[in-house]
Amino acid sequence: ANAGLLNVTADNLSLRADSGLIGGSDTGNINADANSNAIDITVSTLAVSSDSGIYLSETDDVTVTTVDAVAVDIESVVRVNFNSTTDGVSADRTMSSLEGLSTDTDGPIKLVSQAGSLTIGSGGPGVSVGGAGDVLLEAAQNVFANAAVVSGTGNITLDAGNDLAVNAAVMTGGSGTL
Repeated sequence: ANAGLLNVTADNLSLRADSGLIGGSDTGNINADANSNAIDITVSTLAVSSDSGIYLSETDDVTVTTVDAVAVDIESVVRVNFNSTTDGVSADRTMSSLEGLSTDTDGPIKLVSQAGSLTIGSGGPGVSVGGAGDVLLEAAQNVFANAAVVSGTGNITLDAGNDLAVNAAVMTGGSGTL
């Protein structure tokens, strides 16, 4: 995805979009297994919350679990203005911890591990879609669902190249299928 460019490399990654998407759909792509609008990542631990959709492509093994709170203190940052003046724009911000993968509305959750395994950590919310969004959890190797995977009424697909272990509830309602 993204022409082979990696977007994020980290040990622990917490992503939040209070309104909007993280990544995007690629319905015009004739290859159903590709998405050039997904965010390409290489991380060990992942937690993501979005209002309306999550599209992530992981290069290898990843565990969806809790990512601890983050405090950022940026000092000595100067903005250059068009009128040749400058302003100090230093900032401090703390983001609370985040757990699992979740969307608030009908947004889908799509997480694919291209060459490794995908583990949905035990405890916590696991994977949760607030409405009719679909869920795709796919890995070239193994998928371990150790926490709940839930969609309000969307379809859920768990797809593993090797082993699929479902050790927690996988649920959808309405016309959704598993």
